Amino acid sequence: MLVQAQLKSTVDADHRSDWCTAQGEAEAKRLARENYVAKYPHDDLANTTYVTKPAVGSKSAEDGESLDEMVVSFRSTVKEHSLNNIGARLMLKEDSGDDLFSLVQESKKAPGSTSIAAVDTTGPGTSGGNPNAEALAIYNDMLVLSSLANVVSMKSLYDDHPEKYDITIPQQATAFVRAQAVNLNDTFTRRLGAYAIPGETTSQHYSKEVTSVDLHLDFLTEIFGSFNFPKAAFDKLDGILTQVKNSLANLKVSFESEDETLDHMIFTNYIEPIEVPGIKDPVLTGKIRMFYLKINQHSWKASVGKSSVAKISFTMDFFDTIFTINSQLVRTDTSTIAELIKNFTNHSFEDMKKLTSPAVVKK
Repeated sequence: MLVQAQLKSTVDADHRSDWCTAQGEAEAKRLARENYVAKYPHDDLANTTYVTKPAVGSKSAEDGESLDEMVVSFRSTVKEHSLNNIGARLMLKEDSGDDLFSLVQESKKAPGSTSIAAVDTTGPGTSGGNPNAEALAIYNDMLVLSSLANVVSMKSLYDDHPEKYDITIPQQATAFVRAQAVNLNDTFTRRLGAYAIPGETTSQHYSKEVTSVDLHLDFLTEIFGSFNFPKAAFDKLDGILTQVKNSLANLKVSFESEDETLDHMIFTNYIEPIEVPGIKDPVLTGKIRMFYLKINQHSWKASVGKSSVAKISFTMDFFDTIFTINSQLVRTDTSTIAELIKNFTNHSFEDMKKLTSPAVVKK
């Protein structure tokens, strides 16, 4: 079992324990209630205290600026410099913007992450087999937050390695894929701040003797089994992940040492109805479930081999964290987030959303 302290992006055990104790299930319910009260301000619940709000987004000094702090800081800078003025806007423009956007584009060819939206077609938040307006708004909140997190993590990657990775060189392609995963994990586990509450991170070890064909279904069941996807959804998931696998296989990823792993992130965006005391109906709440996969390099090489009937030993460790989205705050800051992304990348928020939008899987 890997030790979480080995990861740049995983907080130490004491910090994680304190974080989760202070911001567990009760905090997720508090967020759900706040989102409800924001939507229905005249409800009697608006005058009812549910739980005392802990210090959301608290972090140790080495964690760096959280995303909500970054947005507040940018908003203040916008106001101070009156960015409607073209000269002031140029003054704050990121010189690395075009390079940063190019990096995000390059990540589609050498993916360090896969993003999925698990969309309900029945139950709360649906109408006529499709998400209702409230559910669509929550999915958009998750997309906004994910777009910001992707840009910030890629900026961190660029700051660490301003020279462009040449993904036609296997070792550089591998380094680029791993750097994406590490920086994304760092951004989500340390820097979401008040935009999302992380649950406890669990680590699991996966090791089986399977054929390449059987590995697909077994892997999907291991990662997505709790979502209760129908067969059609599993088929689509298989197609999505097969495409990612083929993209990485075509890069002929290479490793510099025996203990290096192939790292990949899987994000699943979904909506969970949360029961909140004092509120009649469940409150629809956005969730992002993040899997950080560290695949044994020998298992990876065997899995992309030509034989589909010979059994292989497939081993990986993965870390599983669920985040509860603060939709109220994300919506308040969406326009500033869009401006910040434009400032970072020299491209519109819409351009970035097209690159970071999750694949939709209905369930």
